[in-house]
Amino acid sequence: MAGRRRKMPRKRKGRQATAVRGSAAESIAAGRASPGGIATAIRGPTAGAKNRRVRFSATPDAAAGRFLSPEQQYLLKKRREAEQRDAKDRRTALAIILALVVLAAGAVAGLVWLWRSSMV
Repeated sequence: MAGRRRKMPRKRKGRQATAVRGSAAESIAAGRASPGGIATAIRGPTAGAKNRRVRFSATPDAAAGRFLSPEQQYLLKKRREAEQRDAKDRRTALAIILALVVLAAGAVAGLVWLWRSSMV
């Protein structure tokens, strides 16, 4: 039976490929050569991360939340959760009102149909 694949140690996790930027990255790229003898360029951040899940922050203040203190991050998270809860409640209320309007329209249509059929 094949052995289990192990996680990388915590020390080695992180952004090793993208940690070097600027002229240092260019010098590293120039120094590295492929088996054919041609220097290879440093790949972009998405080149090796095809199957990894990327965290996407939909709002600009969510991206800015990383630089806040833990307490401020907690408060921001709670405020965002409250806003999402309120939006969900609004959608639920709208759906209930729409269902009641459709039900009332059906009842009125049924009464009109009964009234017309009793007149004949």
